[in-house]
Amino acid sequence: MICHLKRIDVAYGGHTRGNDSLVALNPTWSAEAVYAKVGILSRRIAAPAETASDLAERAARLVLESASCGPRNIDALIVVTQSPDFILPSTACILQHRLGLRDSVAAFDVGLGCSGFNYALWLARALIRSQQVSRVLLICAETYSRYCDPHDISTVTLFGDGAAAAILQADETDTVATIGESVLGTDGSGADDLIVREGGARARADTGRKAARQPVLSMDGPSVFRFALDRVRTACDELLAKVNLSWPDIDVVLCHQANRFMLQALQKQFGLDDVRMPIDVRDIGNLSTASLPVHIARWLESRRERAVKHSLAVGFGVGYSWGATHITWH
Repeated sequence: MICHLKRIDVAYGGHTRGNDSLVALNPTWSAEAVYAKVGILSRRIAAPAETASDLAERAARLVLESASCGPRNIDALIVVTQSPDFILPSTACILQHRLGLRDSVAAFDVGLGCSGFNYALWLARALIRSQQVSRVLLICAETYSRYCDPHDISTVTLFGDGAAAAILQADETDTVATIGESVLGTDGSGADDLIVREGGARARADTGRKAARQPVLSMDGPSVFRFALDRVRTACDELLAKVNLSWPDIDVVLCHQANRFMLQALQKQFGLDDVRMPIDVRDIGNLSTASLPVHIARWLESRRERAVKHSLAVGFGVGYSWGATHITWH
């Protein structure tokens, strides 16, 4: 069996946070300097009452409608998020009920960040190819802005909130792409470089009581940058060898939209321009888990006049964790 992508749709946080609003909270910052560094003018962030499951539900309803696929036709639900509504139960269980999926559906969470979409594609493809299921609803949803200190320039200038939902299936009818091989990797020695320390069992074990602080994201930006330059090209080279292709065969590389500075460094490393490796962070920010599938959906909307066959979809970040997936467009 072959795994095909039928549709992909997106939903964004209900509010917009521009650079001017960040400067209003941090008078020593410059809106122009923030944009020059990260290439982001504004970020879509969750409204006060919105959670990742709300964004996920909106994206899922959109994709089910656009694909003319009833919720009872879904065999498995994979939800990728690091912003769950609760420590337990899983967000997938909550969404199974809210979306009206069958109670026989396999529904589970994947707790990965910027590489999560690649891992979920790998899982969905394995389930379909092994004939365990025929159709998978895959949702990536994140509200990283809730973890950002409003005075931490390394995080609050980057992260936005959003979700993407995709339907993957064995039947090729009315599909847009075929999901191919993946190369995945993990290096947990970098775990401390992008981390939320509060909210989990470790904080409780270390203090002997419930942690008083709200969960806050901390990031060592230079270390994450070095990791990306060290690992991403290697993973792509390994994937090309695995699928018997070379760089000239690749029409477009669709990367996790971390920030413009990092993406331009990767463009230079790959020897690609904005057409073969587009950058699209200016108006939405870094959506973490949802970044790559949202980028793919937005790219699909803009590629009308250009024939594309082979692409690499690449995610990398928190963990450290990374993945590259070969996608063939119909």
